[in-house]
Amino acid sequence: MDGGTKVEAARILAHVRRVVFLSVPHWGTNIADWVHSYPRCREAVLTDLRVAVAGSQVLPLDRLESAIAAGAACLTGAGLPRAIEDALTEANEHNGTPGPARTADAQEAASQLALYLRLMASDFRAIDDLTAHPPRGKPQSPAHFNPGEREEELALWNDLHIEALSYVTLGRRPFCFDEQDRAPVWELSRLCTYPEIAKDEERSAGTDIVYRTCYRACAGGPLDPPLLSGRVTRRLGRIPQREIALWDNDGIVNTVSMLWPEGENVLVAADHMDIVGQYKPVKARPGGGRRYQAYDLLGSASGFRDQVFRQVWSEIFAFCADGARTTLPRVL
Repeated sequence: MDGGTKVEAARILAHVRRVVFLSVPHWGTNIADWVHSYPRCREAVLTDLRVAVAGSQVLPLDRLESAIAAGAACLTGAGLPRAIEDALTEANEHNGTPGPARTADAQEAASQLALYLRLMASDFRAIDDLTAHPPRGKPQSPAHFNPGEREEELALWNDLHIEALSYVTLGRRPFCFDEQDRAPVWELSRLCTYPEIAKDEERSAGTDIVYRTCYRACAGGPLDPPLLSGRVTRRLGRIPQREIALWDNDGIVNTVSMLWPEGENVLVAADHMDIVGQYKPVKARPGGGRRYQAYDLLGSASGFRDQVFRQVWSEIFAFCADGARTTLPRVL
């Protein structure tokens, strides 16, 4: 229902001809299982963020919070603290160019942040949906389909003549695990499994602590090799010629889980945020309180650059528009 008008799902499905997947966890992702297994930590982080948003409305507290975030960004070299700093700064009307418009924008930003965090604190079904193994007592999601159910799904796609194009992101390995085996799970009670202890100094060079933390949480977990996994049909970026390990990921999603059984699977040297444009800091227009409008949110040192970004999105546009791949030269 939207404004009183009912739209049947079958009518929408009948108009779908092409689907693009961007780093989609078709079989779930270990990081969702990891987050699900630590509910107290998850709740504590969200509580701290909600308090920070409330404090951003008070100028002295806003300045203190911004200084802390700026210090974290400076010490770690990570883009995420810079994004948090900008979000909190934007939510205070005293930052930026004074005026009625700035006040309205600040109040809107603060309201959106507060609502977003409130919804996250009250509903974690998205995390449950993306776990590699379905949590007990929770509804099953497509990520938990068994091979028979997946076959039925693919048959429906074929009957409706729906084509798929998948972009499969592969992040740089900051750790050295056995390529033929599972990676050990990151357990908070075991110091030896922590990212900064488990990292490989040479492999992790150039990466930031946010990426290493996410990568480590995503590496170990219950994800099994998908039985109906597709194969890589093309590569973009500087990708080593090796098999994808079960623990390979882009910081958020295990790479093997992104391989759709049908259509083209394009392997891209990128982290989960690179592919959507968050791969470098981009200055914001002055006056709004923000310093940047885009960030390198996962500092993976993947080598993802403007040329690859333009090629990916040009291909997506061409595929959705007429199914023909763009004639841009391939990136080696």
